Order: sequence, then structure tokens, then C-alpha cells
Amino acid sequence: MSIKMAMAASVLSLSVSAAFASVPLKENSYDDFHFNGQLTIPYGDFSSTIKYVESLNLGITQAPSSYIPGPWDPQFPNEADSGLSDFEASLTAAYLDNVNSLELARYLSMYHLSIYLKQQGLTVEAVKRNILAQYYLSRVIELSDQKVLWAEKARSIIAEKLHHLIIESGDITTESSPSHDDFINSFNYVESNRYQAIDALFADFIESPNNAMTVAYLTAANIWIGGEANYDDPVILQGFVFSSYFASLSLLMAEDLEQRWEIDPDNNERLRLASILGGWSIPARRWIAKLHGDEQAIATLDEEHDLWLEHNAAFHSLSVGLMFFDEPEHLLEGWQAWFSGFTHCQEVAGLRSCPDRPRISFNQIGFTLGAVDYLIKLGDFDTANMFLAWKYAPFLSYDFWDLGQEAWDYRMSNMNEMSELYSNANPDDDPVNFLSKEHKWGPDTITCQACHQAQSRHWTEQEKDNVLPPHESVASLGNWPEMTTSWLSSSSDASGNCAGAAVWDVEKVYKRGDIVISQAGKYRAKWWTQASDPIKSGAWGDWEFIAFCSSGVY
Repeated sequence: MSIKMAMAASVLSLSVSAAFASVPLKENSYDDFHFNGQLTIPYGDFSSTIKYVESLNLGITQAPSSYIPGPWDPQFPNEADSGLSDFEASLTAAYLDNVNSLELARYLSMYHLSIYLKQQGLTVEAVKRNILAQYYLSRVIELSDQKVLWAEKARSIIAEKLHHLIIESGDITTESSPSHDDFINSFNYVESNRYQAIDALFADFIESPNNAMTVAYLTAANIWIGGEANYDDPVILQGFVFSSYFASLSLLMAEDLEQRWEIDPDNNERLRLASILGGWSIPARRWIAKLHGDEQAIATLDEEHDLWLEHNAAFHSLSVGLMFFDEPEHLLEGWQAWFSGFTHCQEVAGLRSCPDRPRISFNQIGFTLGAVDYLIKLGDFDTANMFLAWKYAPFLSYDFWDLGQEAWDYRMSNMNEMSELYSNANPDDDPVNFLSKEHKWGPDTITCQACHQAQSRHWTEQEKDNVLPPHESVASLGNWPEMTTSWLSSSSDASGNCAGAAVWDVEKVYKRGDIVISQAGKYRAKWWTQASDPIKSGAWGDWEFIAFCSSGVY
């Protein structure tokens, strides 16, 4: 049986009857909500949750946004339709308004589980719903005062499905794919195709889950979706949850590839995106941690980010700098990070993060204007004006820059006004950094279009096809920064923490409760066992899957 057929059979074994097809969920569908005998949600939890959400009367129509951006805020086009239904959008928005609501987290976990279980085979929808259900089940576990066995079991069951899909697909590759080209084209030229491009990457992941380049692009593409979501568009959460999931997987794959390359460079290759994965893997996790108010997770993520900054400042100066821009206690640290990017570009010729190229068409002008915002906020008008005086410098190509000209000119004419807003006692009226976007929920996010969309700039096909490899000084990480949180961005959820756990040994005897690691999966022994491979255990075997590791041997 092929991998995909086996996965499809596993999904079907968890399917529910057609009576549970209605959305929103109804109380009379409880009898159909079973995991093929493996678990049943307690009726009390199910019933009270359904009644609570019904009382909210969600999903009639979405009210138009009342948000009016400030004149310093560039208007990035977003012509794509996420396809989120009114009910799901309203439900997600209600959760974002109150992320500590156990009832909403429980309902959303059941909602996504129900859609996942109805998928007839391994589909893009099934993978998305699986990841979303894992996230909300984790919130149920975290928000509950006591153990929630059904939620822990459900999360384990569906997490194992994706984990086995990945590990059974063979050695990690970095092969090119048409979906990669679709994403690059959308990311740099046709933003309105962003959702089609991302679905193509999801489909490619199902076909080849061992492709590290696909997984890296899924990480970046979903940061883009989340970061540029409109002010009160709840799709922001979906984008960051997906990005966070694939970020963790991408880091494991890239580290494994580098280790293989170090042993045998003639027959192995590194992931060329490896040196920038920190700036792709941390923003989503940090946004989620900020949303949850998890200060411990934020602190450890910042330590992790600092290691990436130290390795490749030319790239991570922006991701670190933008995250610290709105945090007074980190303002100077953020500016120092930003400036380190300038320094790195001057010290090492040929770093691909520094010049403008077809995939970063306006990297220099965007980075310059982001620095101007820092300088205005710090009150250094002289240096800010010096940067702004570069407006018509040939290397910036200002005349071809459609998305930032008004923002540039606004800063030249209204520097004092912006400074006054930064220095008053009301942080709610602070101008947004040029490379950031404000949201109703969570912190401001990093945007991509100002630097990546070609706008009116023209590149030849030959230039577009010329992909620069990473500079050798940053191409290998050596000592990889250890992931400080799981993809769920929680300091209290240790499910993906594999530190101290031993790799499974076929010769060893294990007793109930023993924890082992096998192919980046964390497993718990159900009873006494020996020579029983956790990977082949299955639902009724000797081992229970817990989670895939935040770090460890792939």
C-alpha cells in the first residue's frame, strides 16, 4: 500500500457519519462524534459548549471594518479571498477577542475536528483542519484546571497522522517544484494569487512531505498571510498557526540536511534558506505567544532570535528590530539589531540579503525607511533626514516604488508630528513602522510587499532566474539555535520538549510511562515492551504518540 493510500485509510478510519455534516455544530450530532471507539468527548463538555456558542448568535454577516489607517501607514494591496465562511470568521474573531475562553477553544477544537474527520482521503483541507484542531485542542488542555484526557488523546491521534506522513516519505530532499515557482511569482509579482499559491504548496506537501524547500516556503507563505491580514480579519490566526507548525518542521529538516552535508558534502546539500529560517520561524510563534500573554515563552523566543541575529545579522536585523519596535523596554535593543544589519552588509560583500534582487526588489529602500521610523521614535531627526535625503539616489530606484512613496514623503514633511505621537502617554496612537501592519488582535506584524513585490520595477527573465546561493560565511549554522518553544508557542506545554529523552533502542526493555524519541517523534510506553518499534505502533500498539519534537534528531 502506498504512503498516501495508507494515510487516506487512516483518515477514513476516523470518519464520522454524514449526520455530523452540518455547520455550525448541533447538539444532536453528539452520538456521531467518535474516534472509531478510541475516544468519545464527554457529553457534558459537548453539550455545554454547543449551548454557549449558540447563545453568541454568530455568523449572520461580517460587519465592515471601521478601522482607518494613519497617514504614515502604507496601503498594501490585499486582493485575495481567504475563503473563510462568515460563521468561521465570526467564531474565530470571538475567540481572538477572548483567547482565554475555554468554551470557545473547546468548540473550535471540535469544529475543526469535525471537518477534518469528514475529509474523504488526504486533502489540503484535511491537513489544514488537522493543524488547526491540534492548536485548539492544545488551548483546551492549557486553559483547563485539570487533565482533559479526551483532548490529549485527540491531539495525539491526529498529530500522529501528520508525523507518520512525514517520516514514511523517505529521505529529506530540496527538489524544485512548480508550486515553489507559483509561490515566488505570487510573493513577488501577483499578490492576489497568494491563497492559490499556498494551496499548491499544501498539495505539494501531501505529495512530498519530505521536501524541505516546500516546508520552508509554507512557513514563509503563511507568515505573509498572517502578517498582511487586514486590521480585523481573523484569518491572521490561521496564517500564524500554519506558519508556526511548518516552521518547527522546517528547522528540523534543515538541521538534518546540514548534518548529512557535513559528513558527506559530495552527496548531500544544505537547504539554501537555512541561514534565514530564524526570521521565518520565530515571528509566528512569538505573535501567538504574545496573543496568549505567555511572557516566559516570549522571553525564551527572544533569546533564540538573538542567536539567529548573531549568525546572520543582515537578515535577522529586520525581524528582531520590527518585533522590538513597539516595546519600550526593547526599543534600544531593537535599534541596535537594526543597525547591525547595515554593519553586516558593509563588512561582508556578497550577502544576498543586502542588495536589491528580483526576489527582494526594494530591500534597500524598505530597510532604509524602517530605520527612519526608528530614528524618529528615538528623536534623532538629523540622521533620519540624512537617510531621507537619499530619496533620488540611483541605487534606491524610488521612481519605481509604488507602495512607499507617500509614506516616504509623509515622513519628510511630518517628522515632528510623528515624534509627538510617539512621545505622548497614549501608545494607541503611535505610528506604525513602515514595514509593519497594525491589527485588532496581537502585536503589529511584519509585512512583505514593500520589499518583495516588484511594483513598477522591471527585471529580465534572466535576472529572475538567477538565484544567488547563500554566502559561505552564513550558509552553515554549525551549532543550531535550539527551539525554545514548541510550534504551539507555549511555555507550559512540554509535549514537544524532547530534552533528556533517550532515542528508542530495540534491545532495551521499556516499562509503562517510559518516554523515547524516534525520528523526531516523542512516544510514551503504554505497558511493558521490548523490540516494538514506536513508529509502527499504531493506535492499538505498545506506544502512544505524544508530539513531534521541537528539536532533536530527525
